[in-house]
Amino acid sequence: MPYQTIQDLPEALRTHLPVSAQEIFRRAYNGAWDSYVEGGGLRPANRSRQDVAHKAAWLEVRRKFLSKDGHLARRSSGQQSAPI
Repeated sequence: MPYQTIQDLPEALRTHLPVSAQEIFRRAYNGAWDSYVEGGGLRPANRSRQDVAHKAAWLEVRRKFLSKDGHLARRSSGQQSAPI
């Protein structure tokens, strides 16, 4: 189910992600949720809509942030994300 605000995100995300990463996660999750309709669309048949949206959201966070000394830091414009 889509998240209306970052306060709707699971507590673990709100605790461990900076606010800007929470917003990126929320927007990416909601976008993927809308794109991958149950029973159709581009979603793999063996994955739930929630699983696909969750994975897409984390991929977007990883694309914009890197883990440094146990904390997330926004990537500089020239830094590449880790391969998947």
